[in-house]
Amino acid sequence: MKKSVLSLGLASVLGMASAHAEQQGGFFVGAFLGNGFNTTHSETTITTNIPGGTQTSSGFSTKTSFDLIYGARLGYIAALNERNAFRIYADFTAGRFTVGDDENYYHMTAGGGLDYLHNFGGVFGLFLGAGYNYAFGDFIKASDPSNPGQIYANLGMSWSLSKIRLELGTKIPFSKYHDQSNNFTFGGVALNGSLYTKTSAQVYLNVDFVF
Repeated sequence: MKKSVLSLGLASVLGMASAHAEQQGGFFVGAFLGNGFNTTHSETTITTNIPGGTQTSSGFSTKTSFDLIYGARLGYIAALNERNAFRIYADFTAGRFTVGDDENYYHMTAGGGLDYLHNFGGVFGLFLGAGYNYAFGDFIKASDPSNPGQIYANLGMSWSLSKIRLELGTKIPFSKYHDQSNNFTFGGVALNGSLYTKTSAQVYLNVDFVF
């Protein structure tokens, strides 16, 4: 008897999952939390004024920081059939960008993208796409000139049940935010040499609600 009840319950759960496993089309809103892998590479010389003259120091380093990111997005899913769909969205991301050992700058981006969604016939699926983000905030203003526009790839895996969609994804930008050489300033400090900053990847967990 107990086995029959358990079997019936399991069959009911699987039946519900299968019934809602197809791609859900419509408008959606979502929120995400993740980690940005931010890289700073520098080969610089710093000259500072001291009583009686100047002092020069030089250094070489490549450092990657793991900075918290969070944000929200909204968009539309156009379902082609039970397994395939396209998604267009706009998003906003905020967090910190750590330069060197302890220089933290507030960093924000806004933009959008287009993804292809594939469902394997169950609750699991994959997505792949590309997008464009524009950066603003203290970090991007720390040095001029800068490159606030970023094209990125977006890929990951998904879990869908009814109107709820969970995703574990990765954004991979293709360009640098700053790429300085010779004499320049960063964060108000005069430097000589070279320095670049970039986000190597952003790994995030996202939840969407489809209407």
